[in-house]
Amino acid sequence: GHPSVVVKNIPEVNARLWKIKHLVEITPITFPQGPPQEGDYGGTFLKENGEFVVSPRLQVDSARIEETAKFIGDESKMDGPTLKKQLRLRWLNPVNLD
Repeated sequence: GHPSVVVKNIPEVNARLWKIKHLVEITPITFPQGPPQEGDYGGTFLKENGEFVVSPRLQVDSARIEETAKFIGDESKMDGPTLKKQLRLRWLNPVNLD
């Protein structure tokens, strides 16, 4: 589908949307479980129909976030283009052990 965008409900944005209202679909955000509390933002999801869902099942463990950041920032791990280049060089120039 088309990309969704969340904009502030302020007069400046409303004036810009008024000019293109025939081109866009405006859907208000609803909170079926009520607005999220201060620490619940990690377990939230905005559906295309405008429902802002708060779910404890979507919470991510902080230790897992730290491990992922450490894995992504690891200097000993090759990035995609470097790995692709090295594997191509090995394929084109194989080592003969005869």
